[in-house]
Amino acid sequence: MDKSNGPRVGVIGCGNWGRHLVRNFHEMGLLAGVSDIRNEAAHSMHGTYGVAPLTADRMFASSEIDAVVIATPAEEHFHLGIRAIESGKHVFVEKPISVTDTEADALVTASRKADRILMVGHVLRYHPCFLELHRIVRSGGIGRVNYMRTTRAANHGSRRNENALWGFAPHDVSMMLALAGEMPAGILAHGDHAAGRRGADVALAMLDFPSGLKGHLFVSWFNHVKEQKLVVSGDSGVIVFDDCEPWERKLVVYRYESDGGNPPGHGDNVVVNRAEPLRAECDHFVGCIRNGSNPVTGGAEGAAVVRVLTSMIRSMQVNGPVSAGP
Repeated sequence: MDKSNGPRVGVIGCGNWGRHLVRNFHEMGLLAGVSDIRNEAAHSMHGTYGVAPLTADRMFASSEIDAVVIATPAEEHFHLGIRAIESGKHVFVEKPISVTDTEADALVTASRKADRILMVGHVLRYHPCFLELHRIVRSGGIGRVNYMRTTRAANHGSRRNENALWGFAPHDVSMMLALAGEMPAGILAHGDHAAGRRGADVALAMLDFPSGLKGHLFVSWFNHVKEQKLVVSGDSGVIVFDDCEPWERKLVVYRYESDGGNPPGHGDNVVVNRAEPLRAECDHFVGCIRNGSNPVTGGAEGAAVVRVLTSMIRSMQVNGPVSAGP
């Protein structure tokens, strides 16, 4: 996109993920500033891309910046997001949108009142393989869907007091809600953690949807290998999105035999055009600003994901099933 006809974007947070956002908006010709509390991180981006390092205050006050991307730790998302919206900026906030239902709802309300775009970085919703999986499911390609299962695990070790659900599960909850088209009616979750820690390192959640659809979600910091998989089962087949596989084998459909009673046979690889999901997400954000359209992963969707995550944690705390709320 030519910078003459696109919004000017500032990025707050230049860490492991934020630097990829910086790269994408630079390549799009729209990067107008970077900010990070670690001066060396911001100056590194300045050295690489020639963009001005700014404080968050200067970024919010700048008339040269139309939109702000927030890629900081999750506990900072609400306060930075509110300030950006109140400064008249459109906002792209990384997942999760916030760490409480109340904060998420407040961000949504503020963005609507200010007539600003609020988008959440659930990047897998823009992955070409998920988009094709979603299309196949919606078109009835595997029949009526009755079960979903996600696995997201890696050997990251214990992460302070962070619950693995906050670190890993937002992507999977977002995909599940998109496929279900409804909020779960009930949730049961269990978790375990290393000695002396408050946050769960391993968690399993079971979701019951009003339509009868069932979902299982598993996350872990302490896995021996990296796993990132979504399995969707229907009456006539199963579709698997395994993001750890090579591109040509990431998406596979397994068909049941004609009588529907036999297990799936040989899988068929689905041809999907290769593209960077993050670039597609950044393009979508810019397009929504330009056209005044609602993002696929807008504030309300982000708030719904947080509501499910907080319900999972509440289930762990009471050691029993809970409602997912409104």
